[in-house]
Amino acid sequence: MLVIVNINCFLKEEKDSVGYVMADTNIEILSILRHYFKLCHKATVAARKIREVEVHDKISDRTIQNWYKSFKGGGLCLEIKPRSGRPSVVNLQDFKPKVEINPTTSTYKLSEELRPSKDTICRALHKLQKNYKNSREVHHELTP
Repeated sequence: MLVIVNINCFLKEEKDSVGYVMADTNIEILSILRHYFKLCHKATVAARKIREVEVHDKISDRTIQNWYKSFKGGGLCLEIKPRSGRPSVVNLQDFKPKVEINPTTSTYKLSEELRPSKDTICRALHKLQKNYKNSREVHHELTP
């Protein structure tokens, strides 16, 4: 039976163990993956063993294969590096109060005020877990 030991983030095999200690963070899961990589296990075997211990599907096979590829390239560091690319145009801290003051404002009006495109506004609303539905009054009763 495999048990995840939180000290030093490595896997330890114990036959008499009763329960599991769950890995909560991605860094712990990455350290487990690195451990299986160093033991020369295949990515699919590592995925299956992690799912046996972790009860829920927290990581896909493709993600594990991508991490194995980075391990093979010499990237055994567990730090998740910031992604390259253009930074977000909308500052969510400035955007959130405008949406909460008047939640019926259309994405078109928000894009005119804040200057990014309507699609960028929609993505920002999604990040704030807001819907961008049409907010017109319904002048008749809806039937179930």
